[in-house]
Amino acid sequence: MISSLPLKVCHIANSDIDGGAARAAYRINKALNSNYNDKIISLMRVLKKYSNDPRVKGGPAFNNKLNFEFQRNLNRVSRYLYSIQYPNELAYSIAWPRTGLCKELNQNYKKNKIDIVNLHFLSDNTISVREIGSLKMPLVWRLNDQWPFCSCEHYSTNFDDFNQP
Repeated sequence: MISSLPLKVCHIANSDIDGGAARAAYRINKALNSNYNDKIISLMRVLKKYSNDPRVKGGPAFNNKLNFEFQRNLNRVSRYLYSIQYPNELAYSIAWPRTGLCKELNQNYKKNKIDIVNLHFLSDNTISVREIGSLKMPLVWRLNDQWPFCSCEHYSTNFDDFNQP
């Protein structure tokens, strides 16, 4: 039986309109709202909000700016230490400090505010890898780059990682 209730989609990205991947995610969100407004409710959750769109919520999880800045700085220090140990490799994001976004999303899912999450471009401590694994709702991940399968790098510079012996 098909439900008559609209599907509630939450798009997760670092930004809404700053950068190519962010603009693509924003356009998807906007298109779903424009074309399927009686069947789909599409919202966007970002760290950095630049638009004035009311369907985009910006800022750190639970608006906890102090925790967010601590986690972001921990991420930066980790990248710096990684670069000392591996000077020939670039580490864009360590992606292990918790951001709190998983907890926020799981609470919204429990309260029936969202049905499905669509991950887009994740960077600068948007959500950690462990948190992604803790999401309780169905998940779709739009692959903008190699981040999900290259140890949190946007694009791998070491092609030997992909060669099989």
